[in-house]
Amino acid sequence: TSDASLELGTDSKGYGYGGTGKKVHNGTYEPYNDNTSFGKGDIIGCAIDFDLNAISFTKNGQSLGKAFDLNNNETTYITGTVYFPTICVKNA
Repeated sequence: TSDASLELGTDSKGYGYGGTGKKVHNGTYEPYNDNTSFGKGDIIGCAIDFDLNAISFTKNGQSLGKAFDLNNNETTYITGTVYFPTICVKNA
């Protein structure tokens, strides 16, 4: 969102998935989809399901499953909020 830190996933308003196969939200890194890593040549997609209040990612067109539940405590955050898909590249 426009309120999130530019360091993706480091605060409560940012969500991320990194090349090491970990997802991150609010500065907490956790394994995601058996730590499915990615690198040069891979295509990563991101989706937000506003009906299920969930964020998921894809790798080379294959779903990696739900990464984040945007639970009921965040419903007011979901409604009326603009989301920005963002890519952060390190050492590329």
